[in-house]
Amino acid sequence: MAIPSEFRDSLKAFSLAAIEHLRQEVKDGLTVPVRTVEIPVQLNETTRSSEEQKRHVWGVLLYQRDDKLLALSEYHKCDELMRKIPAIEEHLNRSVGHMGGLTWLDVKHCLFTFVEHLLDGNSDLEFEEDKFVIAYEDLSIFFEENLIEYETWVPLENLMPPDSDIRISSTTTILRTPREVFETIFPIGRGVSDFYRVMEWETMLRIQWSGTKTINEPPPTSEYDSASKTVEHIITGLRLFKAEGIRAGDIAVRPRRWSPISGVVFYQNNLISGPGQVAPKYVLHAKESESLGRIYEQLALLNEDKFRSLALALRRFRLGYDRHHPEDRLLDQMIAFEALYLFEINAEDRSEKRFRLSLRVAQFIAKGNARQNVYRDMKQAYDLRSEIVHGGAPKSSQQARAQDLLKHVTKLADYLRRSLLQFLELSQKPETPRHLVDWEVLLFPEEGA
Repeated sequence: MAIPSEFRDSLKAFSLAAIEHLRQEVKDGLTVPVRTVEIPVQLNETTRSSEEQKRHVWGVLLYQRDDKLLALSEYHKCDELMRKIPAIEEHLNRSVGHMGGLTWLDVKHCLFTFVEHLLDGNSDLEFEEDKFVIAYEDLSIFFEENLIEYETWVPLENLMPPDSDIRISSTTTILRTPREVFETIFPIGRGVSDFYRVMEWETMLRIQWSGTKTINEPPPTSEYDSASKTVEHIITGLRLFKAEGIRAGDIAVRPRRWSPISGVVFYQNNLISGPGQVAPKYVLHAKESESLGRIYEQLALLNEDKFRSLALALRRFRLGYDRHHPEDRLLDQMIAFEALYLFEINAEDRSEKRFRLSLRVAQFIAKGNARQNVYRDMKQAYDLRSEIVHGGAPKSSQQARAQDLLKHVTKLADYLRRSLLQFLELSQKPETPRHLVDWEVLLFPEEGA
């Protein structure tokens, strides 16, 4: 049921009266609280700095002077109408469930947050008609719809800003970080340890989705879980697509439209981060979006129940990016290789794992003379893996061993990436068995086959 225009007129009248009241209070000497934030700014192609912004916190004044605002006749008119309009009344004096939790809504909260929103960024206490029209439309949609539209923002720290938006799907886009995102989601306070890290967030992944709005009960988590899975698939897809890898910052989720609960921005700290060391710059062009989208689609459509070994290998591939020690990353890589290439071998038949694994990887991802190099690298990596797991004495100095580990981890990352891309392709074919590859057929093809 549509909200009658009478409420819009009453809400406008209250907004004007509340703003005029605050204006008079400030004129009489009332001190306005101020919050200071730092906003990253681009000085040139290679240099970023920050800009200090002081923002008036009008919401504090509204609640400090609530007794006078509650006495306004315009407030009582809004109160009367809101209790008569079914689409609004069903929300009042109840907890509204959203992805950030539960928010108690009553008439006062709705009206005060509306005025606070109108004054956001407004230092002169001026009523802006255009902003009121947009805010009222957002409020009406919130009351009338059963879904709340959200957007998830993920900083892609080492991805170079694209010249134009790169669309991965109808709801997923990689884009240059809008200034508004820094101002509303990722403002930086002085003394924050990640100050310089945040300043490098020039590129963002944005995912748009909808979540169910509930009354007096927590909302279902399925929509939120699906959006989180999309983030995981995109980050994994980027890491599979190119060898440079991706380092991601803190993930933020917020409602796309203003509403009485839209001030809620919640964060998933370090859900997907990447290696602690500085990652190489990752360059992605708009013309590559189709290829990246194909990998994302394969990840999203993967039947994890059927292809458990591939799902395990992908999980270990992801975990490897979060490891700070090369020993841990090599172990993750070897677990992934064994899941992919030794899936069908029974435990009692694994005495020749080193040979079988090395042979199969070389045959599967390489051609010609390159197979011998892959075969040799995999045997050496398996020996390193055994040394780490079983605590064997290193055959070289600590420094030489560390360099050797880094060399092998780098090579294995590329071999594993190439393996996963090919196995993902196979997983999309209906005839592919659960063990993915018939190794006897691959290694010993019949003549003429």
